Amino acid sequence: MVNNMESQKSIKNVGYILVSMLALILLTQINVQAQPASSSLNETGLEYNNEGFRVTGTVRDATDNETLPGVNIVLKGTTTGTASDINGNFSILANSPTDTLIFSYLGYVTLEVPIENRDNLDIALQSRVITGDDIIVIGYGSVSREDLTGSVSQVSSRDLTRISVANATELLPGRVPGLMTKTTTGLPGSGGATLRIRGYDNPLVLVDGVEMPFNRIDPDDIESISVLKDASAAIYGARAGNGVILVTTKSGTKGAPRINIRSNFSVEQPTQLVTPVNAAQYLELFREGEINSGLNPTVSLDEIERYRSGELESYDWYDAVFRPWAPQRQVSASLRGGSEDIRYFLSAGFLNQESAFRSGDYNFSRYNVRSNIDADINERLGVFLNLSGRIENVDRTSESMGEIFGSLMRAQPFFNPSNPDGSPAYAGFGNNSPVAESMSDVRGLTETVNERVEGAIGTTYQIPGVIGLEAEARMNFRIINNEVWANNKSFEVFEYDADNDEYIFRGGRGINRVTRSEFRDRWINPSIALRYDRIFGDHSIAGLALAEYIDQYRRGFDASRLDPLSP
Repeated sequence: MVNNMESQKSIKNVGYILVSMLALILLTQINVQAQPASSSLNETGLEYNNEGFRVTGTVRDATDNETLPGVNIVLKGTTTGTASDINGNFSILANSPTDTLIFSYLGYVTLEVPIENRDNLDIALQSRVITGDDIIVIGYGSVSREDLTGSVSQVSSRDLTRISVANATELLPGRVPGLMTKTTTGLPGSGGATLRIRGYDNPLVLVDGVEMPFNRIDPDDIESISVLKDASAAIYGARAGNGVILVTTKSGTKGAPRINIRSNFSVEQPTQLVTPVNAAQYLELFREGEINSGLNPTVSLDEIERYRSGELESYDWYDAVFRPWAPQRQVSASLRGGSEDIRYFLSAGFLNQESAFRSGDYNFSRYNVRSNIDADINERLGVFLNLSGRIENVDRTSESMGEIFGSLMRAQPFFNPSNPDGSPAYAGFGNNSPVAESMSDVRGLTETVNERVEGAIGTTYQIPGVIGLEAEARMNFRIINNEVWANNKSFEVFEYDADNDEYIFRGGRGINRVTRSEFRDRWINPSIALRYDRIFGDHSIAGLALAEYIDQYRRGFDASRLDPLSP
């Protein structure tokens, strides 16, 4: 039987514009005509006129002595101000030689400098160390914590790597106010915790601007996770009705290359498993049920006592299927550094997660790589390229977990979980054999391969003539290839009669069938943005104009065959 399904979903001509104008920028220059000014000398011998006192100078970085363009210079107590040019030079007209100038620049300590009758100043600004807790990532940008007005919570990288997990969503429980999490399965390669912001449905998740789940991202690659609630998420429109989770991965930094290697081995253990009754307890409860139903008991007290004393053996089917813990291995390595013009972050990682099945036939492995590169072409033009790729493999038995647990719950403790010849052992009910069902050699193997490539490429340009105005063009993209091979096998169940040394056939289970399915997804998201951000003394103004377009193409195919010629 072959089913061929192909669907194409193309959101074309939907290029919707998200325009958030946080401020209206009006730059007005007023030219005032005046009579020729008369000049005079102050007590220091410097010349000034009745229009004011002209001060010029240069602003530099106190650490490396490099000039700083775009520094805001304001005459204290007034709205009179200017900014340093591309070479760090400035010129401003003060009211008198005793006024004070305020110098402010993003990432530097604000400095107040009295003029003190000087007509030329050489200013050195000290850089301010900005930690991850000082900058909060918000929609299409970031702000300092003191300027944040919306409801946003953020988790930094140092909090994300304290524990070893296979799924990044498991890092968030208890760390973000208003975020509800629920984990319904601990199977290797599972989807991780379900996230709900203030109880609503699934939120929009963006990783470096790309719409995608972040459960499979290597936690060592994450710089911060921001959770946008209520109006803070409104800039994303209808997609953000349930809130937004923004994941920012690490980027390069100026400095010598730094290599970081982390390896850990951990074990996972179920928080709780059913404790089954032994054979004596089972028969005792069975006898009690018959009596309560008004029936003559078919189980004698002598038989119960023989199991209780150990004369007859009792078996634990749960112990035969599960081991008490499951190992997990994780290795990651990264290289981070850069110069004045180019910065880079490169990483690679591997994860192997096993299940608690004693058969060892449910395993998950992940291989991931990442490359984040930023480069400054000149003082105004910059480019960036972010690429990440993952290959995920899940190998498991073809029997569903629900069927295995159902067989376990019906298994009777006076039947041996294993037969001497290794054939599937009868569990005492129907054709159930939970040990055999958990083995891929008996029930069949299902292999899932998931390949993903995500990234973004773009450029930024600081527009000349308007300090703080920047344009950005970027292309986000995502490619997903998913394949599933399922080989379902039938098997026969036998009960071993030790007294007569013979095997009693108890029925067959499953069908012979081979299934293959494929899924392809292509997603692109081009966008252009215009940003304005400038500080005027103790005040700041910011604005954003953005247009983006989303196009998505999906295709699926599946086929199956009953009773194949070869397994």
